[in-house]
Amino acid sequence: MARLNLERHYAFYASYHTHPLNLLVHLICVWPILLTAILPLRYAPPLPRLRFYCPLCRQYLPIQLGFPVAVSLAILYALMDPRAGTGAGVLVVAGWAAGTLLADDAGLWSFADAWKPVLVAQIVLWSAQFLAHAFFEKRRPALVDGPIEAVVTAPLFVFIEVLHRLFGYEPTPGFFKRVQARVSALRNGPPPTAPEKKEEEEKERMSKAAEESVADKDS
Repeated sequence: MARLNLERHYAFYASYHTHPLNLLVHLICVWPILLTAILPLRYAPPLPRLRFYCPLCRQYLPIQLGFPVAVSLAILYALMDPRAGTGAGVLVVAGWAAGTLLADDAGLWSFADAWKPVLVAQIVLWSAQFLAHAFFEKRRPALVDGPIEAVVTAPLFVFIEVLHRLFGYEPTPGFFKRVQARVSALRNGPPPTAPEKKEEEEKERMSKAAEESVADKDS
């Protein structure tokens, strides 16, 4: 079911990023948006008596609110796609650790020091994405219709897209072929009604069960 959810949510997100230049802008901007958004959370009071050992920097880091947020995202990504999602989750946690260290090295010792560069980064990155939608995609951003896909799971989708383009990765065989069919339907047809959506989910469930049955017989 998790992978079926991945396919459906991925197709929804992809349907808003069909133009190559718009897609490129998002490939560049999505991860910096996530990591700079997590950075201010490091200035929250640390959780008592909890520290995280960072093997790369060989020191213990105090655990602020950013750590459970990063871990929660890592778990979500791994549930959606055990292979690529695990890799994306590791990057999120590593990004949290790197942001904590870099902020200290840059002298950003307090929220008062950090909020200005973070705000500038967020404005520039989000503006680039909105402009890409306006000039290239000529369609409103996915943020309007699907804030979860546009904000929470977008880093995973971008990570999978990069793996696919560089190494031909697919979460499941035929994943991108099915996604493309969904994207075409979303772009060219009206949104499904509630009964149609329920019927589609039931078909997906039956198809998945049939695939698992065939796999069990082959094994």
